Amino acid sequence: MGFSRLPTDFYEAIGKLFYAVAMADRSFMKDEKKEIVNLVAEHWSEKLFYKDADELVYQSIRASIAEEQKSQEAFSIFKAYYLLNGLLFTKEIKKVLLEDTNAIGSSYSKRNKSESAMYAQLYLLFTK
Repeated sequence: MGFSRLPTDFYEAIGKLFYAVAMADRSFMKDEKKEIVNLVAEHWSEKLFYKDADELVYQSIRASIAEEQKSQEAFSIFKAYYLLNGLLFTKEIKKVLLEDTNAIGSSYSKRNKSESAMYAQLYLLFTK
């Protein structure tokens, strides 16, 4: 599945969100990385004008790793993007993002307290 006509910074924001969920417990596990790769391939791979959407997601995650960004900081960046660009987030996109973040949080020994709290923040953001 793909969502066409989304701006490049949308995919960068998705990278911040996925990083935030994976790092909620302060560790980015191999199983979480694999799950992100699978989900990006399934839901967020588009051929854009100058770059592939999946590479934008991965670049965003790599930048967060390089900056040693805290999970909550990455989530705050995603949240700010969402609040400024809410019309891009259709019901279907929100549904997929909730499913994807749940899958990331559950990929390594099921979802823990930190990942559950991050998921709850996203759910509340989307249902305001």
